[in-house]
Amino acid sequence: MHCASLGEFEQGRPLIEAIRKKHPQYKIVLTFFSPSGFEASKNYAHAEVISYLPLDTKQNARDFMSIVKPHMAIFIKYEFWINFLNALKVLKRLLIWCRPFLKIIIRSLNGMGRYL
Repeated sequence: MHCASLGEFEQGRPLIEAIRKKHPQYKIVLTFFSPSGFEASKNYAHAEVISYLPLDTKQNARDFMSIVKPHMAIFIKYEFWINFLNALKVLKRLLIWCRPFLKIIIRSLNGMGRYL
C-alpha cells in the first residue's frame, strides 16, 4: 500500500487492518512519499515493511517489483506513479485506488473495474 503522507495513511489504516484480519498470511509493504507519514507509522504493527517508495523511474519500478513481488498494489487517493503503474501492468497485478470517503475503486490492469 502506498500513502503519500500521514493523512492518506490515516485513511488507509482501516483497509490495512481489514486485510490483515481477513488474510493474516499476506505480507504488507507500506510505502510513503513524505516524512510525515513515514515517521508517524514506522512502528506500525500491521505492516511487515515500512519504507519510502523509490523515485518514480523505470529502473526503480522494475527493481522494486523484483524485490517486493507484489500480489496487488493499493494507492491511497490521487497518487499516480506512472512507472510503478506500468510495472504493475506488465506483471498483470491487481491495482486498487482508494479515494476520499472510502470510495474504493478496484481496477484490474486490463481496463475492467467495479465499485465496492
